[in-house]
Amino acid sequence: MLKKYGYLLSIMALALASPITNATYYVSSSSGNDANDGTSEATAWQTIDKANSIKFDDNSTVLFKRGDIFRGTISTNGFVIGTTFGAYGTGDNPIIAGSVPITGWLPTIHPELGANIYEADVSAFITTDDKGNTNAIEHLFVNNELMTIARYPNVDSPADKNWLKVGAGVGTDAFTDPVLADYGKPDSYWKGATLRIRTYSWYYRVFEITGYSASNGKITAEGLGNQLPEWGYFLDGKLEELDHPGEWYYDAIAQKVYFYPKNGANPNNLLIEGSTYGTGINVYWHEDNTTIADFTFRHFTKAGANINSSDNVTLRNCHFEYNTTGVTVWNSANVLVSGNTLEHHLKSAIGLNAANDFDVQASIIEKNKITNTGMFPLYCRRYSGTCYGIGISVFGKAQTVRQNTVENTGWNGINLKGGGHHIIENNVVHKALSLLNDGGAISIGSSGNIIRGNFLLESIGNVDESNGCGSTNSNPCMHHPTYGMGIGSDSGFKDNVIEGNTIANNPDMGIRLNAFTNTIVRNNVVYNNDPQIVVQDKKGPSHDNVVEGNIIYSLAPDQIGLSLTNATNHGTFDNNVYCNPYSEVVAIRDGKKYSLAHWQNQFPSYDQHSNSCGLNIKEYSVSNVGTNLIGNSTFDTDVSNWKGNIFYDANKMDGGSLQAVYKGTGNLNVMPNTFDLIENQWYRLQFSIIGNGFGNIQLRTNDTTPGGSWQILKERYFAYEQNRNDYEMFFQSPKTTNYGKHLFITKDYDADNYWLDNVTFEPVDATLYDATKKSVLFTNPTANDKTISLEGKSYWDLNGNTVTDSITLAPFTSQILILSSEAPPAPSTPPEPTPSPSTPPEPTPSPSTPPVSSTPSSGTGLISCSDIATLHSNCNGGGKPLIDLKEIEEGVQIVNATIVTEVTNNGWLSNVTIGAEGIVSGGIATGYIIVSGYFGDFDFRGASVSGLNEAGEIVGSLGGAIFNNSKVRGSIQDVLLNPNTSITGGILRKTIIGDPLYPAFLEELTVASGSHLDNVIIGPQVDLAENVSLGAGVEFVMPGMGIDNGGKAITSQTGFLSQIRTENQRHANGVKLTPVQVEKLQIEEQLFVETKHVRQSAELLIVAYHKTVTKTTTYMRVGENWKTWDGEIAHLEAATQYEALAEKIEVSIFEGDLSGLSGEFTVYIGYRLETEQSIIFNGYSPLEFSVEGKE
Repeated sequence: MLKKYGYLLSIMALALASPITNATYYVSSSSGNDANDGTSEATAWQTIDKANSIKFDDNSTVLFKRGDIFRGTISTNGFVIGTTFGAYGTGDNPIIAGSVPITGWLPTIHPELGANIYEADVSAFITTDDKGNTNAIEHLFVNNELMTIARYPNVDSPADKNWLKVGAGVGTDAFTDPVLADYGKPDSYWKGATLRIRTYSWYYRVFEITGYSASNGKITAEGLGNQLPEWGYFLDGKLEELDHPGEWYYDAIAQKVYFYPKNGANPNNLLIEGSTYGTGINVYWHEDNTTIADFTFRHFTKAGANINSSDNVTLRNCHFEYNTTGVTVWNSANVLVSGNTLEHHLKSAIGLNAANDFDVQASIIEKNKITNTGMFPLYCRRYSGTCYGIGISVFGKAQTVRQNTVENTGWNGINLKGGGHHIIENNVVHKALSLLNDGGAISIGSSGNIIRGNFLLESIGNVDESNGCGSTNSNPCMHHPTYGMGIGSDSGFKDNVIEGNTIANNPDMGIRLNAFTNTIVRNNVVYNNDPQIVVQDKKGPSHDNVVEGNIIYSLAPDQIGLSLTNATNHGTFDNNVYCNPYSEVVAIRDGKKYSLAHWQNQFPSYDQHSNSCGLNIKEYSVSNVGTNLIGNSTFDTDVSNWKGNIFYDANKMDGGSLQAVYKGTGNLNVMPNTFDLIENQWYRLQFSIIGNGFGNIQLRTNDTTPGGSWQILKERYFAYEQNRNDYEMFFQSPKTTNYGKHLFITKDYDADNYWLDNVTFEPVDATLYDATKKSVLFTNPTANDKTISLEGKSYWDLNGNTVTDSITLAPFTSQILILSSEAPPAPSTPPEPTPSPSTPPEPTPSPSTPPVSSTPSSGTGLISCSDIATLHSNCNGGGKPLIDLKEIEEGVQIVNATIVTEVTNNGWLSNVTIGAEGIVSGGIATGYIIVSGYFGDFDFRGASVSGLNEAGEIVGSLGGAIFNNSKVRGSIQDVLLNPNTSITGGILRKTIIGDPLYPAFLEELTVASGSHLDNVIIGPQVDLAENVSLGAGVEFVMPGMGIDNGGKAITSQTGFLSQIRTENQRHANGVKLTPVQVEKLQIEEQLFVETKHVRQSAELLIVAYHKTVTKTTTYMRVGENWKTWDGEIAHLEAATQYEALAEKIEVSIFEGDLSGLSGEFTVYIGYRLETEQSIIFNGYSPLEFSVEGKE
């Protein structure tokens, strides 16, 4: 094999680029005939069985007619590769159904059934395979609506809830229920029926009932175990319970279906289908390169589509509905599941499965819309077993799941298990945990995952009437509260990255890390979760984690921003923004609560560069204020009517105050007089407080009726410190009592003195404001820039800037704005220059930022910059030019300056203008940078770098190696790029112009919608949004091709870039050149080696193909010399040897005078890996040019 060069080219494109296309076949259930040859629309086959019986050649196409319904499983006859399954004609997708039509309904004569029940014989559909397995009718659909298996107690739809409850566990595998006993059925009545039970918070389990005792309603089911009481269950699969419209039952012995139609309908006038086929399409055992597109798969008892041990399979633009699982994948590499819709699946929508060490390579699950998964309670298994209801279940290793929408799942939205190292990005998960509890929109059960840019919203954590006893250690028993998390987790995992996500409105934890190590949580917007971020070590050590750059925004007084357990040093916490407009308390550790200042003081290694947004927003509107119920509120002369270790202080607060002094043991309890409370009446408590240090008031409102323990009616914590705080708390009394009393509690770890004043407690009419309309989360969960109208309202951003008209959000980002009627968090010195309202907020500095009292944008508290050659300390330039500046020392920060000289920057620039004569190199830049001169070789962490002058002209230039590490998706926009500039990361906006001869190189970044590019190279991991215009000189790094040592095509992530230059000119690949032009010719290739090949040993291979009218000559490059090659693969020599491949390789293929040769030139370049002998090369886009002239 591969003995001649011409054949090598056909295989290697050296050309495998164009697969052989064989025949196309057609199938139509409405107009076909299985006696036809199937090779045209006019001679189509009729059935799936006929198509399955044909042994297709590789690379065949099988098309099914749109608008037709086909019943059964598509499965090829033999293990063929390259098959395309698709649709032809017009109309709706062809339907591949796992159900059969059930007709011939007659009123039943079964003696156990009443009127209105019909029966139908389905024996024609029941078969037994060669292994003795007999199929059944597993679910019934009427006009594509799922019907209810005959059950007790009744429901109108299987989506409805009507629970029985476990009374008490009775040893192993049994429980009793007095309500079931009252139903009056005899012993053994339920034996053989099905128990469907929620056994715990996150478990649905299905059992065959093995025994029933009527006297106490005792159910026995093998495998149930020791069941806790009060958990919800129901019973089905019992013919005698078919007594309600919409119910049905399959009798496997009689091979009949019994049905009670809704609304008295005649079933013979309805489309009634019974699911019986397992899988819609099977791609099995190396049926590689298969494509499935434009189908609807429904009613399958296992999966709509199953991809098993087959590589390079594409599944796109299909619709899946009412299958047990939509799509399943096992041990398959380079699978693409894209652009599908999946609705109403009973167990999971997409199940990705593989051995933990199996390399899925470039498998991607993207842009699928998944709704209502696992939303039929306990229908996720038809027969015995455990099930949940998961949107996307991710096992195996290194799966990529991106840009999917997952809406309404019974349990987790995306579940990460197996070998981990998955990439989960830019997905939207909404209303996970709709039926079960304790999980997340994303649940982490593996290590090494990257979770970024996702929107994880409004998980539920169901605690309805099916939520039973969490334990029986107390009476009444404990019931778990909601555990609906944004990111939930099992324990003991490591090396995860959680970044750039928006996690909002979840009733429990926004992010939970339980015994995690070496995990990074950064640059997330965590909004209105309760609590927000939790780091625990309950089930093992927690250490070396990083929590930084997050915006943590609470919307209720008791919402904690950060919660830690135990004294473990969980890791690094810094550069976060903590906002709670309703409380000063932002953190908790082992039950002790802290304001941010207290937290920073108590734990000097935590959050030293973090900030609070400084907001105070009214929680309630108030009217009809009644009489103050506190006997001595203002302490003008004494502290009468109060109790505790208290003293009068005439000098503190407002003309007198109560001083509380801790005695040194126990708690310090301070309380005023007793007062009356009226059930459902609202009350407002107000007070002012100062401490001699940091502490918290644990404030309780109690019913102290004599003869019993005090009942806590309301509890809340209030932080105090040496600065005055004025607080209010609202309370609706749950009862009427004459013994209401407040209790102010401090503990031994709180500052030992505090002063109270202006304590009032009044009945009021109170209405809770909608906090989400005062602190508004704006989101863009799309792949394009999104402009959002503010509808005439005025807002503040978190830096105190006014925002009006509209905002523009980059893809998969969000921003919090505060309605301007509330107090703004304004900085003392506004940033210069003032950004447009759509500009993202400036980032918080990294841990290496100098420890100044404000963020870099404001310059608050900094001294004025001296106009000297070298700046040694942080300073504020006040917008003035620094005409003598030459150097900024390491770690030094300058703010609001104008640079007009050549400067070496080893520090930080924030909100700086580089004038037309300015030349700045190096360092870190943050805030808003305006460049009229030159700025190069810098690390950007701010909001924007712009080269636009006041006249709207692009004058500023950038150069060298630029890294955009902005935490707020800051952008580089409207700039000129010097020769060989490279930009890595972040966002490019508007107009970007590179050098025509030595273009700029872009990698790992996003080009925003509406941008324009000239003279740039689009490198790896560059995302071009819609409406990006590409001008002159734009080139792309092209994907590589591969063959293994057996000649089989393999995929490759290595990229190739061809460079053809003549004197003072760069040319596109495929250019026609003159003899004069090629007198000074440079031919180069850049290789961007895929990660798994880096550091492997390899040989560089270069083959050149020169074709004239009369002959073709083949050359190979050996060392620095070119030799002719005879096309024998055994004679192909290496150009050079690499002991360890680098991430990027630049190869000079030819430099010199080529004017003596004319004709067409094609150059293939690549590398051969030493260990596996596979070859990776530029087969899809070889370097090509031609030279005019005589032969």
